[in-house]
Amino acid sequence: MISTINLEDCELSVRQTLEILALKGSNIVIYKNGKPCYFFGEIDDFEEEVLSLSHNQDFINYLAECRQHNQTGQKISFAEVQKKLMELDS
Repeated sequence: MISTINLEDCELSVRQTLEILALKGSNIVIYKNGKPCYFFGEIDDFEEEVLSLSHNQDFINYLAECRQHNQTGQKISFAEVQKKLMELDS
């Protein structure tokens, strides 16, 4: 479950926000001017995942390909992204 909070309307302290997170067992996305800016959520094996991905040459190449597509204005469909991620996973 994801809870949302608008920064402009929020009077919660960080401590109160984390208490809500602990009680609800959800993630919290904080919006500023209608756009998502911050994310509060539980971390599970995040460091290991980052380390693993930082040493995965296929993933690094895929990110470089995405940057190149972005710079040239080429678009990749969500289905193509899913397919690439599935290929990397196997």
